[in-house]
Amino acid sequence: MKESRSTDFIVYAVIAVVIAVAVWAYASQYINPQYGISVSLTAQNQSPATYVYQNRTFIVTVNNTGRSTISDMPLVFYVDNYTYATYQASLPPGKGTAIRVLYNFSEGGNFTFEAIADPARLFSLQDRQSAQSTLDMHVTAPAAPNVYSAIPNENISTTESFTLSQAGIDTMLFMVSKFNLSIFNYFTGGGNRVVVAVLGDLAQEISTMNGAYASYPDSASAYVVWMAGTINPRNINEVVSSFNLPETQITVNGTPATYARLSNSNSLCFFYSSGWTQMMQYDNATSSPRTCASVLSRDYAPSQSNAFVSALKAYPPLKAYQLKFQYQNSTTIGASYIYQDSTYGSLAASQDKFGFFFGVTRRNPVALTPATFTSPCAGLPYAANNLDVCSSYVFQRVGGVGSPFALVNTTEVTANYTLSVYSLVNTSLLIPASSSAEALIASIHANETPLAWASAFKNSCAFANSSIGCSFTSFNSTSLRLGANITDSLPNKLRLNRMACYLGGAINNQTLNATAQPGVPLPIAVSCEKEIIGNLGLSAQTSYTLVLNYTYNGQVRTVSGMLNTTNFG
Repeated sequence: MKESRSTDFIVYAVIAVVIAVAVWAYASQYINPQYGISVSLTAQNQSPATYVYQNRTFIVTVNNTGRSTISDMPLVFYVDNYTYATYQASLPPGKGTAIRVLYNFSEGGNFTFEAIADPARLFSLQDRQSAQSTLDMHVTAPAAPNVYSAIPNENISTTESFTLSQAGIDTMLFMVSKFNLSIFNYFTGGGNRVVVAVLGDLAQEISTMNGAYASYPDSASAYVVWMAGTINPRNINEVVSSFNLPETQITVNGTPATYARLSNSNSLCFFYSSGWTQMMQYDNATSSPRTCASVLSRDYAPSQSNAFVSALKAYPPLKAYQLKFQYQNSTTIGASYIYQDSTYGSLAASQDKFGFFFGVTRRNPVALTPATFTSPCAGLPYAANNLDVCSSYVFQRVGGVGSPFALVNTTEVTANYTLSVYSLVNTSLLIPASSSAEALIASIHANETPLAWASAFKNSCAFANSSIGCSFTSFNSTSLRLGANITDSLPNKLRLNRMACYLGGAINNQTLNATAQPGVPLPIAVSCEKEIIGNLGLSAQTSYTLVLNYTYNGQVRTVSGMLNTTNFG
């Protein structure tokens, strides 16, 4: 009997222990749970080579391998040990999820990507090794953009080799749409509508663009661009297809490409190679068999690139001034070298909070002297402190009016170089932009004496009645005091009563009380209106309205006239 009770006790004790262990195990899932999680990191659709400026999508696969529900567990994506993105994982037991991470490579080299669950060790994990995954990747810099190797280099008449950032592409497209200046048109291949559409629609996919435009003596032209970024030939094809142009799939040196016929003489080819999406427009101008496809089928010695290198060595200011043609706190958006009219030049494009600016340096084809430089300034001349510049308004294309921006060209000419700053600013900033350009040119200043500009405008005055002559003698730009001679060409004397000179607002009549004898000039002096109405903007001359009240043969009469005064800063 005693033995039976002892056995029962042991059985009950074992049961109690089992129950206690089960209760502890069950409770520990909630009091101090252990979690099981696995993390796997892969790269999606990885091409044979990943290049700078391209995007890569990474897939982080997370699975709950434990028996406890995971709630808000931190999951961190690292690039070279730096946190790139942070997520929260919440998964029931046995469930998983996939997280897509997009990364853009801004430089080349070796990269290490890691995905780690609970990197701060806030959770009790069964296996931390399975809670992390690492992926190494090499990013290749694109091949050197030797664009002249893609086009004929013989007998080039005009060419421009350029580099543009994304902002630079947008800016040049605006310049081409509003202004007809060849130095800007070359950036877009002469403004062909298909090329402009491709660049305009896909600019946000282009991180950097290198290219060249070339024209030839037979009027043929070639335009080639190498674009790095997320852009690809499929993107271009979508834009080109919208024009319903004939397209053909071809091969360029073993690389698949697309050929589009733009017109009888004009063709467009595009393809991908060595980290660049490449596009060429070729216009044979004479309907000859030559197309972009036949041009691309050959390799060319880049003699034009070598010519630019030689020119920069021969004419150091082309490079030196290009580097200085930028305001403080501005951002570079592009640069180019130009061969035009048998001489070389350079361009630097930049932007700041006030607008967009283009500094251009040209080597004069023939050395100039004060005697041979006779170009008049069809704008606002300014001369002071070994500086002599002309600022002129650049008119927009027909139909291009409507933009709040305007373009002013400020230029200085020396014996061997011409320095210009094109300022694209709000119309209200034309005068300040001109003054800033003057200061920028002065800070660069060639070691040569600037040549003096002559004004294309003359001071003058006249009345609507040709029998009453007005001859300009002087004008004080500070006091706005006009000096002139009034000549009576009528048979009898002329009594001058009052005269007004104004720009707007109330007429400021001033008493003259003078008599002009027939054929004898009469000196007079009047003050023009001092309150200028509105913003005169960038003007080479100011036109005032004249109103003369006079008495002739006993009758009081009034005649209107005009005073034109040149504006010298």
